[in-house]
Amino acid sequence: TDFYKMSGRVQVDNLESIVSNCNHPNCFILHQRNKPMVDTRIFKCQVQFYNEKLADSYLKVNDLDGNYLEHKYYHVLKGLPGIERFTSYPKFNSLSGSTGVSYKKGAFKYAIYQLLLKTGQLDIN
Repeated sequence: TDFYKMSGRVQVDNLESIVSNCNHPNCFILHQRNKPMVDTRIFKCQVQFYNEKLADSYLKVNDLDGNYLEHKYYHVLKGLPGIERFTSYPKFNSLSGSTGVSYKKGAFKYAIYQLLLKTGQLDIN
């Protein structure tokens, strides 16, 4: 069984397209190119995989030291087989719950992120 995880306050304008085109059980993308952080705003995962690999990651998080869940997920997922990416970059249309900063990208910046995704630069492996 697979599930999608999406942060509660996050809106994704192209969610229907992402879901209908995602044929892999475990889909994750980097939060930013060349940074060891998984984007935890949205991902797809098998329940068993999550329970075995990711469920306890929060126990190693320490925000005050800059050790975020996004880092922990990256270190768990890096090098594992079967980690894929979405075919479309999520069009976030909301604000960060912790900082209030907008996640929305303009058309040009979204196109750049879509290109980074398509060329594998936002892959975990």
